[in-house]
Amino acid sequence: MNFENRYTVQKKSNLRYFVIALIFIAISPIWAAKSAQTLTANEIIQKAIVHKESNRITENSFYSREHYEKLNLGWVNLTAKEKEMLLLKYFRFLFENTDSTDVSGKPVDFVLSKEILQDEFYKKSTSTNRTMIKAINKEWINSVLHEQGMQTVVNQVFDGYSLYDNQMSLLMQNIVSPLSSSFAQTIYNYTLEDTVRIEGILCYKINFMPVNEQFLAFRGSVYIADDSTYSVAKADYYIDHNANLNFIDTIGFKENYTKASNGKWVVLRNEVSLEMSLFKLFVRRINSFKNYSFEAMPDNLFSKDEPISYSVDAWNKSDIYWSEHRHFPFTNQEEKAHQKMAGFVNSNSGSVSGFFMKTIFNNLIPLKYITIGPLTSFVSSNEIEGTRYRFGGSTTADLNKHIFLEGYGAYGDLDKRLKYSGQLTYSLNKCKSHPNEYPSHSISLLYRYDMKIPGQELETIDKDNVLLSFRRAELDRMFLEKKAEIRYKQEYYNGLSFSFWGNHKNWLPVGAINFQEKTSMGIINPKYDMRTTEVGAKFRFAVGERFYQNRDSRVRVSRFSSVFTFSHTMGLKKFLNGDYNYHLTEMMMQHTHPLSIFGYADIMFKAGKQWSKVPYPLLIISQANPSYLNVPETYNLMNVFEFINDQYASLDIDYHMNGLLLNWIPVNRYLKWREVATFKSLVGTLSDYNDPAKTKSSQWLLPTNSSGLGSTPYMEAGVGIENIFSLLRLDYIWRLTYLDRPNVNKSGIRVGLKIQF
Repeated sequence: MNFENRYTVQKKSNLRYFVIALIFIAISPIWAAKSAQTLTANEIIQKAIVHKESNRITENSFYSREHYEKLNLGWVNLTAKEKEMLLLKYFRFLFENTDSTDVSGKPVDFVLSKEILQDEFYKKSTSTNRTMIKAINKEWINSVLHEQGMQTVVNQVFDGYSLYDNQMSLLMQNIVSPLSSSFAQTIYNYTLEDTVRIEGILCYKINFMPVNEQFLAFRGSVYIADDSTYSVAKADYYIDHNANLNFIDTIGFKENYTKASNGKWVVLRNEVSLEMSLFKLFVRRINSFKNYSFEAMPDNLFSKDEPISYSVDAWNKSDIYWSEHRHFPFTNQEEKAHQKMAGFVNSNSGSVSGFFMKTIFNNLIPLKYITIGPLTSFVSSNEIEGTRYRFGGSTTADLNKHIFLEGYGAYGDLDKRLKYSGQLTYSLNKCKSHPNEYPSHSISLLYRYDMKIPGQELETIDKDNVLLSFRRAELDRMFLEKKAEIRYKQEYYNGLSFSFWGNHKNWLPVGAINFQEKTSMGIINPKYDMRTTEVGAKFRFAVGERFYQNRDSRVRVSRFSSVFTFSHTMGLKKFLNGDYNYHLTEMMMQHTHPLSIFGYADIMFKAGKQWSKVPYPLLIISQANPSYLNVPETYNLMNVFEFINDQYASLDIDYHMNGLLLNWIPVNRYLKWREVATFKSLVGTLSDYNDPAKTKSSQWLLPTNSSGLGSTPYMEAGVGIENIFSLLRLDYIWRLTYLDRPNVNKSGIRVGLKIQF
């Protein structure tokens, strides 16, 4: 009896414990959620910010991984009428494979553009990255554009961001990260929505949005792991059409992370999707990563200069290879588009469309063995030559991968004089298209007989560009230059480059200018010409520079970079009939400084000195800009030949506010205007021995209305609005000093052209 009673009590007791356990299991998630909510959203974000440096993958001593990239192009939300337009009708076959975007759900017609499979390696002690590209599956669109330059643009647009950065570099804009250590909680509002488990780890889902919808900022969700790392475990965020960003309707981001073998969270897959108002384009880039390893790697893996290398057969992988090595398969729509595009590439329509697109994007007419252009320099004008006609071209690597010829002929209908230029370049690298491919390594021979505008050594625009024909002042004083030159140039992947040259030049005055020498006796003798023989060297170092490479120019696509140059030129008297001995030294420092929510500033400092007594054409003629076009590194309200010095220093500042003030005006949601301010200053002197008004020895007379700078700097400043119609920049500029000089403009409007996001 007693045993039975004890058994009954024990049985009831076990049942009671069992019920209590069930209740505990049932309420524990609720209790956990309530416990999690004891932390506010801002406190969780602050913990993630505190831990973010240790969560970067670059904090590992080594890492390697396999990286698969897929880039999709397409048209989004096209109407039936738009699909019948002149260009798109050639792609009618693609409209059979309509899908929908995962950003807005709008219909999209895909064109697969490119796939890349590569291995990536990193070493922390030297901050060295190396990439081995194992396979490239490119299609028609990448053959239209320069592949090296296009990949740089893609990487710059899509790769320069991390939530752990204070400022995320996207679309060549700086955007404050929701995990910024400085301005995150000024720009964003945060709310804690939920807790979820990712790979068994409790994570906080934090929603964020900008305090002003016109700010260039994100909105979305970030999942923060509630473990010792407080790492990002997942993120979904976007920028919508209200933000002050050009050509973009919506840009969406998805990031998924996984716990690695070392206990850290690493990215598993990220995806960027853009819906562009420009041509209704849709762009999607997916990056997938696997096979992470954090073991030490041999030094010889990082000893190569090239940051990116290619397998010999990278471009020749079969469809079977891609089927086996893609990190995820094509969708049905992508597979159909891929097959149809392959047939289109070899059709007449594909060839014609590719030809016209190459012409537009590269500013030249592309033929197999030669190119003709640049197109914007075919016709221009000035007061000496009248209407100037120029026709030129160059050979391509299809003719020879090491030897290149280029040149042009020009003729003015007013001066009736034929001008010309010819250049032979031998590239020590094997080129795919042209000798300027980065990093270039070449020897060139040049002979040119053409007009030279004194004080204008433009690197960012061709002097014959038709837009420079519209001027505020007459261009009636030039030199006719005969120049023969040999040049050696080498560039390195680390941003260092140098060049050495030797040349012989013969200058003749043309137009309203003369060469006249005043002797020590005060007698003025005319001089017919001036001859020089020079040798020189130039060193350049660029940090963070990225650019799209054309044949004749490089368009910078990295907004935030620093460049330093140093050059020295030595004149040799009597050698090859040179008339003068001299030494000229110049340097330049250029830096673009991000200012977070306050925009960014382009800063350029230049200095130079002519160490010798020389005639004025060999002095430093300040770069005046007589056109209405806003040209970098020139003075917009200075006259040609106005200031001539033998030593100088200049400081130019271009401050871009990115709509910091205008974004508070509601109408700017549609205008998307951005403020800009500029300031340029120049100090310099003309030594007595180079000033004919002060020296008692013989010296060349300066041109009319020319002089050295006095004790007061030359200064001009301006304010303006950029991003007008997503293209134009208008500045109103004031000249601040030397207002009493003859024939000067004290203020004026200047126009700039720039396509930017």
